[in-house]
Amino acid sequence: MKITCVGGGPAGLYFAVVAKLRDPSREVEVVERNPPGTTYGWGVVYWDSLRLALHRADSASAREIAARSVTWTGQQLRIGDRIVRLGGYGYSVERRQLLEVLQARAQQLGVRMRYEETVDHVGDVDADVVVAADGHLSAVRSRNASAFGTSIATGSNAYIWLGTSKEFKDFTFGCERTEAGWLWYHGYQFARGASTVIVECADATWRRLGLDTADTTDNAAALEMLAGVFRKHLDGAPLLDRRPGQHPARWSHFPTLTNERWYDGRVVLLGDAAHTAHYSIGSGTRLALEDAIALGDALDAHGQDIAAAFRRYADERRPEVARWQREAAASSAWFELMDDHLRHEPIDVAHALLRRRDADTPGGVRDVDRSGWDYRMLRATQNPLLRQSRSLIGALRRRRATARLR
Repeated sequence: MKITCVGGGPAGLYFAVVAKLRDPSREVEVVERNPPGTTYGWGVVYWDSLRLALHRADSASAREIAARSVTWTGQQLRIGDRIVRLGGYGYSVERRQLLEVLQARAQQLGVRMRYEETVDHVGDVDADVVVAADGHLSAVRSRNASAFGTSIATGSNAYIWLGTSKEFKDFTFGCERTEAGWLWYHGYQFARGASTVIVECADATWRRLGLDTADTTDNAAALEMLAGVFRKHLDGAPLLDRRPGQHPARWSHFPTLTNERWYDGRVVLLGDAAHTAHYSIGSGTRLALEDAIALGDALDAHGQDIAAAFRRYADERRPEVARWQREAAASSAWFELMDDHLRHEPIDVAHALLRRRDADTPGGVRDVDRSGWDYRMLRATQNPLLRQSRSLIGALRRRRATARLR
C-alpha cells in the first residue's frame, strides 16, 4: 500500500509513524510545503490520557516526547494582584521539539520526507491513500469542499499567540483591566526560559485599542503595549511574536471547523483539516494525534479495504471529536463574556472558570452555587496547608501515571 500524507505537522507525521510501524512494507511519504525545521506557534499542552495513548502506539517516540516536556504542577487565576489557586497538573512541550522527535522517528522507520513541495491536485498523487493533514485551511479539502460538507464558525473574541522568557510554573489565566476593556492571557511554560502567552480580549476592546489597524508587518508597538499591561505578570519580561526564522504572529478570531464527511474516495481528513477545537481547552494536538492512531488502527484492521477502514475511522472518531468540540464551544462562549465575569469576586470567577466546559450547567459567575462542595473545596484549598496536601496528592497521581508507562 502506498500512502501520502499531505502536511508535515504533528498529525501527518504521527500517522506516518503509526502506519509504518503497523506494516513496514507500506510505502509512506510526507509532503510538506515548508522547509525543514519551519514551525508556527510555541508550546502545546497535554495530559496523562494522551501520554498513555502515545506510549501504547509507539513507546520510542513517547519516551522522547516525555523527555523534552515540562510538567506544570498547578493552575491559577490572577486578576490584577489577586490570585486564586486552582490545582491540577499537566505537561507541555515545545512544538518545534515535538516535530523534531516525530520527523526523526518517521525517517528512522523509513518514511520518505519531501519538503518545500505542494500538492496542487490530488489526482497527481500516486498513492492508494491520501491523508489530508494540512491544517484548518487545508488546500486538499478546500479544493473539494462540497464533498466533505465543510462548515466554519468564527468566534467573536480576538486573540494572538505569543511567547515570553518568563517561566509560568503554573498554568496561568491572567487578567488586567485597561481603559478600553479587559485583556487576559493563557500562559504556560513549555521549555526552560520559555512560555506560551495567548492574549485574548473582546472584539470591541481589540478595536478600541487600535489593534485591528496595527502595523501588519511589525508588532513591536503592540507587543510593548501588551507587555506593559501585563508587566507584573511577566516580571518585566518582553512578549515575543516569533521564534527565529518564523513568521510573526497575527491577531485572529478562532475558526471552529466541522465536516459532515471525513473521507471521499481515497482521500481522508486528519487533525485540523477535519476539525478544530478552541484553544481554551488545550486539546487540538491531542485530538490530531488520537486521529492518527485511530486511522492507523483502522487501516491495519481492514487491510486493502480502504473504504471500510475509512468508515471505521470516521465512525470511531467523529462522536469523540464532537464531544470535545461541544466542550470547546462552551469554553469559548464563556470567555466571550469575560468582561462581565470579571465584575465579580475572583473566587467566584475561578469557580465558574473551572466549570466553563459543561454546556449543560449555567456557566455565568452570577450562577455560582456557593453552598456546593466544589465551591467550598476551592475556597478551602486557598489555605497554604490544604493546598500543599492537594499538591502531594497530585504528585502521587503523576508518579502512578509514570509507572503505567514502564
